[in-house]
Amino acid sequence: RIVRYGDGWIPTGLDPASLHAPAAELQAAMRAAGKSAPEIIPLATLPLEDIGAATELLAAYRDAGATGIDHPARYDNVEEFKRNADRLLEAAARLAG
Repeated sequence: RIVRYGDGWIPTGLDPASLHAPAAELQAAMRAAGKSAPEIIPLATLPLEDIGAATELLAAYRDAGATGIDHPARYDNVEEFKRNADRLLEAAARLAG
């Protein structure tokens, strides 16, 4: 259905190793259908308390075919939201190099 009707996929519950094969299959199917590469944005909680580990996990998802991450963090107040956002930005900046 993604190839026929969509342009992306939001997988849930897949670690990077489990994402690799279905992401490659979807990318190949989209190419075969003459469509653009799909957006693949897993729903994945990153270990933001350890920026190094968060960056490594982001890299593993990228290498498995993810084009982004949906990090569903909970927060109780604006300060906690800002802290999580800052940590996400730091991990992304480290990944970008």
